[in-house]
Amino acid sequence: MPAPMRIARLLTVAYVLLVLAGAPAGAMAQSSPFQPLPSAAPAQTTTTAPVRTTTPIDNGNIDTTLAVGIFAVAILLLGGIGFAIYRDAKRRAPVAAGHTAHDEAPATAPHHKKRQARAKGRSAKAARRRNR
Repeated sequence: MPAPMRIARLLTVAYVLLVLAGAPAGAMAQSSPFQPLPSAAPAQTTTTAPVRTTTPIDNGNIDTTLAVGIFAVAILLLGGIGFAIYRDAKRRAPVAAGHTAHDEAPATAPHHKKRQARAKGRSAKAARRRNR
């Protein structure tokens, strides 16, 4: 078993043991589930004098430039994700009828060189057969 898998399993076991060790603490709050609930503690009311602040009142709205910046970042992020999906889909799309991958591949691509080498080998084999 790889080391990261062992570590993950060990951490999972440790977590389960910690959860199980903490479970009885909550269950011991009441000795029997059929007893009535304990009465609530009396609420204490305290009054405090209002404090005056000299800071400008913030009504919870964000600044316009901040909103525009967040919007621009969101648009860029979504555009980048869309571009990545489009590019990946373009690479993995099936070839349409009438088009072959050979037509669109550059001549220096590795699979093109392999194809040329195989064709050269076939022609050499045919030449050897003719010269017997």
